[in-house]
Amino acid sequence: MDRSATSRFYSVETTGDGLRLEEVLRRMSHMPLRERQAGAGDEIVLRLEEVWNRDGLISGDFTRVQTRNLPSHPTDDASHPLPIDRLGHHSAFCFDSRTQIMALQFDVRTAIGRVCSYLSRFGEGSSFTYLPVLRQDALARFEEETPTKLRVKVARVNRFRDLAIDDGGDFERSLARMAGLFDAPTIDVTVSARGRDGGLNEGSVLDTVRRLLRLREQGEAIKAITAETDESADPFNFVQQLLKYTEILELPDNDPTAGRAARINFVRRCFQDQLVYLRAAYAQPQAA
Repeated sequence: MDRSATSRFYSVETTGDGLRLEEVLRRMSHMPLRERQAGAGDEIVLRLEEVWNRDGLISGDFTRVQTRNLPSHPTDDASHPLPIDRLGHHSAFCFDSRTQIMALQFDVRTAIGRVCSYLSRFGEGSSFTYLPVLRQDALARFEEETPTKLRVKVARVNRFRDLAIDDGGDFERSLARMAGLFDAPTIDVTVSARGRDGGLNEGSVLDTVRRLLRLREQGEAIKAITAETDESADPFNFVQQLLKYTEILELPDNDPTAGRAARINFVRRCFQDQLVYLRAAYAQPQAA
């Protein structure tokens, strides 16, 4: 069991007329475990394992179910297939209905995009999308400065082929064509914004950055997203300013139940540490 845990934060957006995310989680918590198991794209199967509702926060564990390519079981005279038919890989989470923010224990194969796709299967008409959350000091700094350039570094252009692009993918195809001119696996794009029309502003930059950060969470093809501003000599690096925690956990050996509790408690601690900031910045109007 991996003891190095990273918790990342996402603002989860609901579209459609079905259930809200907190309603989905509560309803699923009363379903038999087998009925919670569903595909999340790319042959990934997820299952909501456990749900805690404490202190106004909903937390629990997503299990990625592995049924193929299982490792071997070494014995004294040979190696044999494991005497089981499934493995579980876990990602703890914590969700706040007042802000629609989710903290998720990061795993590249149980990423937030797959979690949203999985939960949408139980939304009864609702779908869920996400946006990574910036640190408090980073967001405040950028909102007070004037962007002049936006730079994007794509380290693996070919990964765009595997991403779920929701608007036709013109931007990604343009990057791939430019990389193809030079048979280049990587590409840097810099957009300059100084002219009589006023150029870039915080709104247009943030709209572009939101899209790029969503793409990065799907496959991490994008390695850097930076903005230069009039007010600072240091470029603003959005990737480095994302809100996250990393910790080495003291997990018990061969005790999945205790390990789950430790991972859920870690993610809850991370959320509690940022709760004042998150509710001040993201709290939504309460239904009458």
